[in-house]
Amino acid sequence: MGTDRIIAPMLDKSIVQQVFFGYYFRPDSPIQQLIHAMKYQGFPTLGVRLGERIGERLMQSPLIRQIDWLIPMPIHGSRFRERRYNQSERIAKGIASRTGIAIVHNAVKREIRTVPQAGLNAQQRTDNIKDAFIAGKKYIPDGICVGLVDDVITTGATINECARTLYNTGVKNIVAISIAAA
Repeated sequence: MGTDRIIAPMLDKSIVQQVFFGYYFRPDSPIQQLIHAMKYQGFPTLGVRLGERIGERLMQSPLIRQIDWLIPMPIHGSRFRERRYNQSERIAKGIASRTGIAIVHNAVKREIRTVPQAGLNAQQRTDNIKDAFIAGKKYIPDGICVGLVDDVITTGATINECARTLYNTGVKNIVAISIAAA
């Protein structure tokens, strides 16, 4: 939502046309605490509730008329087994409940388990995530606009890499959607 400062400075705007988020991610802020509880402390229901808030805000945006599908940012299978849920899927579920936009699972898969992006600088994030995703679905109709859902957008490295994979399968309209942006 906010655009008064540079968001995701490394984001490839030729692939990701727009960014939509609800909150600024600041250290020790309430939103950081909620996201960390959802992601690292086993509270997946927070993802759905936060997604509902983003969905309500998205309903007030002109973007709502453009987005055909929600695609949750995939996590590696080993990370899923540790956490027992994908926080981006929970967020997408909340968004979908408020907007009616369909969630498409497995359009992209996380093939490589990477180290967590938190704590890495921008170049390390880009290097860390390189080639981590592969296309899951073989067919995505031309003209589809997807909302690529993640929890937090910082440099844009993860969104870039996943969006590039989607773009290479033919998706030419991609909007990054997150709870927060740093």
